[in-house]
Amino acid sequence: MSGDSDLIAASAKILGEANLTYDGITRPSIDASDDETSVKKKDEEYRDARKNTQRNVQLTLTLLCPLLFAGFGIFRWRQREGGRANITLD
Repeated sequence: MSGDSDLIAASAKILGEANLTYDGITRPSIDASDDETSVKKKDEEYRDARKNTQRNVQLTLTLLCPLLFAGFGIFRWRQREGGRANITLD
């Protein structure tokens, strides 16, 4: 099972660079006059910005969706409770 070429290709995709692009983050432009330390610094800043954006997206998707679902449930519960108070027995 470990020799299956589909599994090997899938694991290689997992380890590869993400194909997502973010509007606020642009790749740093490297000039010919830049020395090695400035190139590493630009690359590190780019990676940090990308990592921060990915973390923000992950937290938003992880927390916001359940909170909206719970809020909708509370809204429906309060709406039903209010409707029960208005029932009259004629």
